[in-house]
Amino acid sequence: MEATPAPRPIALTLAGTGPEADRWARALRGVEGVTLDRIAPGDEEFLAGLSRGDVDGFVFVPPVADLAGAVRRAVIAGRHVFVAGAPALSSKQIMALEDLSRRRGRAIVFDGGTLGDEQVQFVRKMTSGANPLWRPRYLRALRTGFAGDAPLDALAIADIGRVLAIAGGPPSAVSALTPRVDDESGVADVALLTLWFDGGPVARIDISLVEPALRHELVVGCDARTIVLRPLDREAPLLIQASGRHRGPKYAGQWAETVSEHPVDQVRDRAAAAAEIFVTAVRDDDASATNAADVARAALVWERARVSMSQDGEQVAVAERVASRPAFEVIEGGGHTCAGHAAPRLTVVARH
Repeated sequence: MEATPAPRPIALTLAGTGPEADRWARALRGVEGVTLDRIAPGDEEFLAGLSRGDVDGFVFVPPVADLAGAVRRAVIAGRHVFVAGAPALSSKQIMALEDLSRRRGRAIVFDGGTLGDEQVQFVRKMTSGANPLWRPRYLRALRTGFAGDAPLDALAIADIGRVLAIAGGPPSAVSALTPRVDDESGVADVALLTLWFDGGPVARIDISLVEPALRHELVVGCDARTIVLRPLDREAPLLIQASGRHRGPKYAGQWAETVSEHPVDQVRDRAAAAAEIFVTAVRDDDASATNAADVARAALVWERARVSMSQDGEQVAVAERVASRPAFEVIEGGGHTCAGHAAPRLTVVARH
């Protein structure tokens, strides 16, 4: 039997400092065939890295000054890009980068909070499609406690992305409140969002970075089932609570049908799974691997939520096309002619 050939070596450069950068460095080095250099996310180190011809891709771990500009320069230089963390970018910025990546044939992959998350993938499989096993009636996401250097914008986009992944699409409307107003210290660090889905569940997302206790969970309420995702809980990251007629063993004082989809020691680290997804895209030179549209959709919902905050929680419609790239078509003529010629001039117009 012939031995399986070793995967093509991949050289990556990681720009970032701190514990999060350390975590992503470990995950990337754990992928077979990857060599990783680390630099500080400053202009001098970054430009030096861009000049190296043997680097296949860049990994940015926020916070990074002018993240959109850094990603753009890396793609123009012919590198694939992984943003290891939900970006605090606008939906239009994200879609502009996605458009650039496709034109340049490079992949831009964002870790929007769901990339490589086996638990979210399992819940989506059970609750989505024409005939789901369980149909979601409501979703509630909660995040409290200290979040390191991550800004509220990035955390909100990540949590919205997880809710949208399970809901299966964008909401039709959003309303939001913040108990603290923006002032000279920066944006508010508390956000309370409600998302409405046409023909689907209602979702509530609460984020409070001033709470003393660190907590992160997502609850999906279905008929006869309640699914609880706890990313920070290594004992039971996925808990499925059954109704009274289908009770199983107790867990933490509550009836639980299934404590975890897999034994805990078999639950794969999400960063490791996300790193492998990006490395596969780099090896295959697969520009289509980008998930920018999903992240841009979550960013758009957050932008509309901020509008609602400024209007004392008024419900605001979410128009998905705002986060979409315009489709272009060429129309011959259009009433224009070239000077001195009878032939019509080609006019390029955006078609929404």
